[in-house]
Amino acid sequence: MIFKPFENFEINDFILSFFTIYVAYYYYKYFTRINPLPGPFPLPLIGTFHYLIWFRWIKKDTTMFFKFCYDKYGDIYEINNTMRIIVLCRSEYFEDLSTTKSKLEMRCPDYEGLKELGV
Repeated sequence: MIFKPFENFEINDFILSFFTIYVAYYYYKYFTRINPLPGPFPLPLIGTFHYLIWFRWIKKDTTMFFKFCYDKYGDIYEINNTMRIIVLCRSEYFEDLSTTKSKLEMRCPDYEGLKELGV
């Protein structure tokens, strides 16, 4: 019969094969993304959340995570949790986004951090 190889196929095998396909797809999308930036290496399903947990509960300082990423990856880097987040660390990058000639809109123009940077 055609289904002879699937006779001993149990639910655990199905879950394992589904998870393996998902991990392969996740890393395929990660390594072939448009405009890749440096940043911490994400894990499937949780992204870089494990880094935030480490710095929040073990090191007791969340801002230390961003300082770590700034020291390791430079002025611009990305964090992948449920979506791709690009972190900009210099005020010149914000000025390029906030000019009236820019095609990009400011989504939240009243950030406290932008006021501190003088933008």
